[in-house]
Amino acid sequence: MIKKNDNTNDQINKFINFKDKIEDFLGDKKKISKIVSACIMSGGNILIEDMPGIGKTTFVQILAKYLQLDMKRIQCTSDLLPSDIIGLEVYNPKENKFVFHKGPVFS
Repeated sequence: MIKKNDNTNDQINKFINFKDKIEDFLGDKKKISKIVSACIMSGGNILIEDMPGIGKTTFVQILAKYLQLDMKRIQCTSDLLPSDIIGLEVYNPKENKFVFHKGPVFS
């Protein structure tokens, strides 16, 4: 990843290498690789929406593995609760206190 103390040429080379890796996976979807590369290198967020079965989850899993990041997936269903996203406190009888279990939003 790009660090603040990298010089401009190093940053450009890292970005090109990263973009090439994404293009290898995506194939002919070069516009997506440019957008994803720019978002990740600038510290932004990405929302991936498309039809079922396109490979969105697989793409994100490979991307997270390449970048050595933690990946959590949220499936939006009709029975989704806020605690499914942010987590919840669960009572631990051994410690006699509530312990917060983080949800996928903390990844």
